[in-house]
Amino acid sequence: MTDVLINNAGIAVAGYQDRAPQNRWEMLLKLRFFAPKSLTRLFLPKILERGNGDIVKISSWVGWVDALNLSAYAASKFGLRGFGESLAVETAKRNVQVPNVYPSFSRTPILDSEQIGMVERKLVPIT
Repeated sequence: MTDVLINNAGIAVAGYQDRAPQNRWEMLLKLRFFAPKSLTRLFLPKILERGNGDIVKISSWVGWVDALNLSAYAASKFGLRGFGESLAVETAKRNVQVPNVYPSFSRTPILDSEQIGMVERKLVPIT
């Protein structure tokens, strides 16, 4: 049997860095970066003990490029990318794979996230 941990959580806040409430940015980073880090820390010892498993990090294409008005989201995805890639190197010789997934926009409710200090707009998924 293979253990699989999939790190995927979704909230977003769009807006100018200087206008968004600090607690919104912190909540986003806690959910999108620190929760995957904590869950990995919790489950990794057992996965390593069994000697077989996958820890999947769902990042975003925003983990590779800049994204206007999405600085907290981008920071969480850059961080998750770095964490996942480093963890993959650490665990490679221990039979634990850490694939990182970088999807583009998808039609999900996250596209309707709050937009702070901006003219209302809707993100349009790339089809």
